[in-house]
Amino acid sequence: MSRAQPSQTLFLPELPSDITDGVLERHFRGFVGYESCRTRNDRNGKLVGFVEFESIKDASRARESMQG
Repeated sequence: MSRAQPSQTLFLPELPSDITDGVLERHFRGFVGYESCRTRNDRNGKLVGFVEFESIKDASRARESMQG
């Protein structure tokens, strides 16, 4: 399986159903370059999230920080 192309948007698959846009914002707003976030239900009804950053570099740093 190939990795996705770098993007300034982090995709968060299969979030717990009680996660809101506000919860995501509180979690990510401290990261450099944070711009916005949103949650949506995918076509299968699972909750997913999108977190926008100013640059690919900022998004990559946030992802790396979350992965340990």
